Amino acid sequence: MAVIIDYSYYPFIADVNSIIDYRWPGASFTTLADPENVIGKRALTLLERIIRGRDISRGQLSAEEEVVAYYVLISVVKALGDRRLINRVAIAYSKHAYEKLRHENIPTLVAIARRLGINIIETRNPPRIPVKIIRGTLAFISKPFAVYFKDYLKFSARLSGEPKYRIVNQIVHKGYVYLDKEVFPRILEEAITIYIQEQINKLNVDLEALKPILEKAREILSRTNWHRIHVSIEQGGKSEAIGIIDFESFPPCMSKIVEALRSGENLSHQARFTITAFLARIGMDVDDILELFRNVPDFNEKIARYQIEHIAGLRGSRKQYMPYSCQTMKSLGLCPIVGDCGAKNPLTVYRRNLWRKKKLGKKASGKEQKQENS
Repeated sequence: MAVIIDYSYYPFIADVNSIIDYRWPGASFTTLADPENVIGKRALTLLERIIRGRDISRGQLSAEEEVVAYYVLISVVKALGDRRLINRVAIAYSKHAYEKLRHENIPTLVAIARRLGINIIETRNPPRIPVKIIRGTLAFISKPFAVYFKDYLKFSARLSGEPKYRIVNQIVHKGYVYLDKEVFPRILEEAITIYIQEQINKLNVDLEALKPILEKAREILSRTNWHRIHVSIEQGGKSEAIGIIDFESFPPCMSKIVEALRSGENLSHQARFTITAFLARIGMDVDDILELFRNVPDFNEKIARYQIEHIAGLRGSRKQYMPYSCQTMKSLGLCPIVGDCGAKNPLTVYRRNLWRKKKLGKKASGKEQKQENS
């Protein structure tokens, strides 16, 4: 079957220099990146759509123009030096690609995977797994993709909380993981996110040459309040049960998740759930938790608020959820330390740290008082 790649959906794997030489012989990347040029305008439109949390709609430009607009966009993002924005762009394009990946034929999916650097084999006689009986006939799921074990572990890490992506639920043979046409595009989506992040980080940009479009980009950042002050839980809010929220007393797992949120990383469902439950339990206001989640690339205020209120016990069954236990955090790969914190739940660690800090504060205060009296 012929392999046809629509680069308007996958611009990150296209050779932009070859496209410019073919479509615009003699033109430079800087010329095409001018904010008054149709490509420069498209790049700025993409930037604003991504910042506002909208999807990347298929524009009126050709596939070649979309590719150059993408490279103009990531050059601008690299020049701006905002890690949250880099993550937001990577997620937006990976989601845009996923909608197309779901409908691609097998050879095209394999070709895209190889362009992303994934070690993959299209199986000649794929395993067939019986799943159900339809009108007396056994139905099977075919697994035509074989991904190298290490690649699968790398790109499925954020999805490992969902059973269908766990390595223990896959067929593994001779170092390869066999996947079906439902799971494989989702793995590709994760691979694309990482690929774009690395692609942007490796870029070398000419700040002077990009100055005109950078000025327009900064105007967009200002207009959309991209650099607004986000919630700072070091300062915290009041809690009747525990007192002032103290970031320094957070257990390592929660500190790591909060840092990832602030950096705009795309967290797993399990990480989002447990940090929300933790923050709600220690008394953080729903609006403050919501502000923290604004950094997430796929942030949707309406959905996020509902989920936070549900976890905090303000909706549905009115049950206030607990964060995962330390044992569960380790099994999900959310615990960043070797060993343990000497407790069964992050809440216990937090309360213990608060108590120790308060005790040390009293001792220090007592010593100062004795010195003054002597």
